[in-house]
Amino acid sequence: MVMPDLEFMASTFKYVLSAIPMTLMLTLVPLVLGLVIGVSLCIIRIKKVPVASGIVSVFYSFFRSCPLIVLIFLSYYGIPKFINIVFYGGVRKITMVNISSVEASLFTMTLYASAFLGEIMRGALLSVDTGQTDAAYSLGLGKAVTFRYIVFPQALRIAVPNICNFCIGLLKGSSVVFGIGVVDMMAAAKIRAEAGYRYIEAYMLVGILYVILAFIIDGFFKQLSKYLARGYQT
Repeated sequence: MVMPDLEFMASTFKYVLSAIPMTLMLTLVPLVLGLVIGVSLCIIRIKKVPVASGIVSVFYSFFRSCPLIVLIFLSYYGIPKFINIVFYGGVRKITMVNISSVEASLFTMTLYASAFLGEIMRGALLSVDTGQTDAAYSLGLGKAVTFRYIVFPQALRIAVPNICNFCIGLLKGSSVVFGIGVVDMMAAAKIRAEAGYRYIEAYMLVGILYVILAFIIDGFFKQLSKYLARGYQT
């Protein structure tokens, strides 16, 4: 029976642990920015703004239908080509060397998150009783004030469980960025596994760390949900 190499596991654990900040950045930055963009996009859809609403629908369909790894590759390899065509008449001035893989990942994952979070927030906003909006208007409150202090807080409370699920999914989905050279937790485990030919130990360790992070995220959103619900408890 082959015993696990404890020395290898200890060194791998430290190496993978050092990559956690990158994984968290690739999860939390797109989540926050995606929520801001997503709320703006969902308002356009709710208000059925001419032309813009159709564009948002196409945007949603594209980013929600494509696998994240395909979007990552399209962004990383496609942005330089797009810049060359638009600004340099097709001359190859910009290459992948000029594009940071981390920036490309953050850009793509933010758009990806905004498509999902936009739909999550749209459902939450539509679930808020319209009678409360009418009551606010009858009291002389403007649309912006009504949305900020009455509609949005309730919608956010409703959306928190779905945002939590998406955040955990984004945490796991961020592992695809190692395909363009970003050293996140998964890439760190892969590097150590290939260096020591200890694949089971390396991937088992990174799996445990993903589970721990998922539990922490779940716990945070549960506390946030309780905090947001404190004014609605009877």
